[in-house]
Amino acid sequence: MPVERCSDGVRFAVARDEESRIVLHYVSERLHQPVEYGRLEYDCQSQRWLAPMRDACLQRQAECYVAVYLERRPRTARIPSDSPVDPAANPHEECE
Repeated sequence: MPVERCSDGVRFAVARDEESRIVLHYVSERLHQPVEYGRLEYDCQSQRWLAPMRDACLQRQAECYVAVYLERRPRTARIPSDSPVDPAANPHEECE
């Protein structure tokens, strides 16, 4: 790690998870002391942050955090009401 740095760690927490948006809180730390905190908002539909971040490293860390979070909690798929449902699409469902 560079000797001259603003922080040496960052912690993320999900503050709110709506189906289309995730709100994160973060705290950057230096020598185990908070030096910066903030709020980040991610739009799940466009897969973008609602506001750009000041630091490319923080942005990449937040992107990784959200990627893992979404792997564990995938968004629900919506089937349009006018779409035909194919029973063969779900091999675990038994037909009578």
